[in-house]
Amino acid sequence: METSAKPQIRTDKIVTIDAENETLVYDLDSNKAHCLNESAGFIWRNCDGTKTAADIQAMVTARFGAKVPEDYVWLAISQLKESNLLMADSVESVKKINRRDVIKRVGMASVIALPLIASIVAPKNAYASTSCHCTNPGGVPVTNAADCIAQGVCQTTCSPSGTCVP
Repeated sequence: METSAKPQIRTDKIVTIDAENETLVYDLDSNKAHCLNESAGFIWRNCDGTKTAADIQAMVTARFGAKVPEDYVWLAISQLKESNLLMADSVESVKKINRRDVIKRVGMASVIALPLIASIVAPKNAYASTSCHCTNPGGVPVTNAADCIAQGVCQTTCSPSGTCVP
């Protein structure tokens, strides 16, 4: 675990939405959606490449009014790294932090929840499998299979890659 590391979030091909008590992060590269609870989202937003885990620990303590160990922040950083939400070179190696050990240190009755990231692979858009991206002879893009057929671009339909399928 690098104590002087300054983790930095990925911003390339990432879409974020801040909700009331969570942060939703969509990774366009992996097609994964990540839901960060309030504490994980707070830590993620503060991974700006200028702060160490100790700096973020102090910010978590001030924000939530609960003293947490540095391993609390490293637990979040570890999860963020596993979820590919950090710049790869900003944290070379992260010690695997045991959630159970952090729970013991923070305490079960703490007012602050452990950082948690829930991830899913986003389902394929149903329209994407039926849409047509062929171009008719006049050069006008056609956006659905029915138009492909009606305009005589394709005999039956288009493949998802935009080529005509007989």
